[in-house]
Amino acid sequence: MSDIIKCPEGVELDLVTYLTSPSKGIDTRVAARGFQVMVPLKTEIDVKAFVEANGLSKFADDWRVMTRDEIKEYKATENEE
Repeated sequence: MSDIIKCPEGVELDLVTYLTSPSKGIDTRVAARGFQVMVPLKTEIDVKAFVEANGLSKFADDWRVMTRDEIKEYKATENEE
């Protein structure tokens, strides 16, 4: 499988998923860190399953992934803090 990415010694990959709940006004990110091997990802994630697996359903029920523009804005706000 040529699609598998194997990191060289001293390199790891981090995955960050950015979520927003419009009704609650909550923005958050969930990071999975330290991958040494990566396989291709789907073009869309199952947001409901992701939210459940990460314990976020108790905070809101309308989570969705952020758009690229929303992520950019989130990062800018995060850097200001």
